[in-house]
Parts: sequence; C-alpha cells; structure tokens
Amino acid sequence: MLIRPERQLAHAALAVIAGLWNAEHTLMQRYGITRIYGRKVADDHGRVEKLMLFSWLLLALVWTAADRATPARVEEAGLRGHNREGIDVLTRFRTPALVLVPIVATASLVIMVRWIRAERRHSGNPASSSNR
Repeated sequence: MLIRPERQLAHAALAVIAGLWNAEHTLMQRYGITRIYGRKVADDHGRVEKLMLFSWLLLALVWTAADRATPARVEEAGLRGHNREGIDVLTRFRTPALVLVPIVATASLVIMVRWIRAERRHSGNPASSSNR
C-alpha cells in the first residue's frame, strides 16, 4: 500500500506538534511547582523563571536540529514511527538552527543570569539566608 506524500507530511506534522505539546505541558507543570514554592516565600520573579525554562526548551530544540549527529543518535536509539518522523522533520531545519543556536544560547544565558540575580536579591529565599 502506497502512502501519498501529503499523508506522510500530515503524520510528520502531527508527530512534531504532539512532541512540542508534550514538552510544553511538562515544562508548565514544572513551572507551576516552582511558582507554588515561590509564592510561599513571596518571590515575584515568576515571569523570569518562565522565560528561562522556555529558553532552555528552545535551546534544546535548536541544538538538536543543528547537531549533525542527531540522525545517527536517533538510529542508534531505535526510534521508529511518529517519534522518528518528528526528529526527521526537526533535522530538516539544520541550516537555520545553526544560525539560531548561538542566539538562543546567549539569550538563555542572559535570562538565567537575570534569574540568578533575582534569586540572590530576594530576602525570602531560604537558600540565601545566613542562618543555616
């Protein structure tokens, strides 16, 4: 049975969308947990935390797309089906990803530094208190 090209594209797009949704959903669950604890100590830098977490996700995504070894690693891991299709679609964007990696890495680093500074300034942070 032959599968039409538009059918293959639909499956690949579905795999990419499902993978991104899964990653975003998991990330937002982690963010929710950090905000629960943040509110308990009255910190107000949740926006920077969210930006930092999403910058890390974006960095992982563009790094994976840019890495020349990704297809071999996928082959070695034995991924098949929709997972494999999603990675194949991602690696097709290798050239733009090569340009984006340093930009996203720099932005991630800047955001992380902002978050660290906010954490250090926050007086309610038990990790920064001197009464240990």
